[in-house]
Amino acid sequence: MARTCTQSTIEKLDALGWFPNFPASPAWAVSAFWDAQHSRPMSYERERRMCLELGIAPPPPMIYAPACEDCGSVHTGRCNGIDNPVVIVKRQRPAKPAWVIEATANLAALLEARQ
Repeated sequence: MARTCTQSTIEKLDALGWFPNFPASPAWAVSAFWDAQHSRPMSYERERRMCLELGIAPPPPMIYAPACEDCGSVHTGRCNGIDNPVVIVKRQRPAKPAWVIEATANLAALLEARQ
């Protein structure tokens, strides 16, 4: 799902009313304002630029967490660099129904008969 404008920014835009200073604003700001009001996809950088252009507080900066050196996932600590690593256990596959086993056997018998 694409990122949209934050709810706090949308509330600030609603408080401004219809687009303020429409003739004096650049076209990209008008487009960004429209996209924010109609929940269209918007990057963080575009939202920040729009807020600065309109004179409202921009959203808080995004904080990037470094990836794990062992698995590449985002979490704290290291997963494979410890003595007792966490083992992910896969769920066991359920047993095949009887009709599937019978159909597979019948198909195998037909294929053997053809040869």
